[in-house]
Amino acid sequence: MKINYWLILLLIIFSPTQLGLHFWPEWSFVNGIKIDYLAPTIYLTDLFLVGLIIMTAAKFRGSKFLKTLTAIFLILLFLSGRGDALSAYWSLRYLQIPIITWLIYVNGKDLSFPKVINKCLSVSLIFILFLEAWQFIIKKSTGWWWVFGERSFSLSTPNVATIGLLGQKFLRPYATFSHPNALAGWLLLALFILWESKPRRFLAIAGILLTFSRNAILAGLIGIISYSVFANRILAQSIIVFSEDSSAERIILNQAALRIFQDHPVFGIGPGKLLPALPGYFPLGFWKLQPPHNIYYLVLAETGIVGLVILAIGLLSFYPFLKKNPVFFPGLIAVFSTSILDHYWLTSQQNRILLGIFLGLCLIRGFRSDHQSSVPTFAFRKRSNVRSGRKLHVDNSSFRRS
Repeated sequence: MKINYWLILLLIIFSPTQLGLHFWPEWSFVNGIKIDYLAPTIYLTDLFLVGLIIMTAAKFRGSKFLKTLTAIFLILLFLSGRGDALSAYWSLRYLQIPIITWLIYVNGKDLSFPKVINKCLSVSLIFILFLEAWQFIIKKSTGWWWVFGERSFSLSTPNVATIGLLGQKFLRPYATFSHPNALAGWLLLALFILWESKPRRFLAIAGILLTFSRNAILAGLIGIISYSVFANRILAQSIIVFSEDSSAERIILNQAALRIFQDHPVFGIGPGKLLPALPGYFPLGFWKLQPPHNIYYLVLAETGIVGLVILAIGLLSFYPFLKKNPVFFPGLIAVFSTSILDHYWLTSQQNRILLGIFLGLCLIRGFRSDHQSSVPTFAFRKRSNVRSGRKLHVDNSSFRRS
């Protein structure tokens, strides 16, 4: 197995980890307070990703994908008029998803690769579920798995996520994630990637339920129902108390993001610039500095209508693959629905990686299932249909393995 494959396997196995080296430049402080979201971080998984990019460099040469990605980066960075280090960092983070998607695709077109991805993801799933259950039982972090990014917390930690069950207070488990909702989103997408295996499917569902994330649980139900429709299959709060404060906080954050978009409608305020600007849009007495809990508001506020159009074009490029492989629709429906009520698909390293892996699998299986379907322009240099009984020819010379 080549180095490319080992790097991809390591990226998948360690995708739930948030172990990283944080830096705290001046622009990572707001009113003198350290803001985690603004701190540039080098994650362990970044090292695997950079290594994979280097090993795949030959396939980037002359690629339309690289040219398109560079153009998008420059648009995000400079059209807002705020082309500084913070905007550059977050522009690269947002583009991390299409980069991983493309790398998974060009390095994993052989028939067995999706199965290998599923096996590696299963290892991560079992570890996360074990750690999640452990934290829920002892009502605090274990203290053993800091090397994978587990943070230190307990029921007495300020602003920690909790749940009331039968009159008792329990900790909502974080595992190695920044928040139980981000953990639930990762488990949700893992559920649909591993759907064909019943044991893994039930493990993922159990993990989602244990996070007590209403957003992810609802999205999971929607996704499962849609899967039964697409696959032509039939699938056979009184005791739970949630804090209502989070709903009010989300409304304030979303409203502030919309007002920022109204002030910067075309190009937005700039990637990464939303958080420093939010306090100026908060009502008096409110201080809960974090991204709006809606990805679409986040995109509009930071990149404006231009960014939203770029996002829409990117999503539409997957339609030919989804049309021939409808089993991928439930996963995307789950991502879209959770994006309405949270931001982790863009702001969390673990969720960005898994989303890129999912979209890469979509490309692999989509192209393999029907070579007659159209493909995104970034994937191939040339495509030609040869009719009159002759076979379809695709020039994929740029994808010869290094």
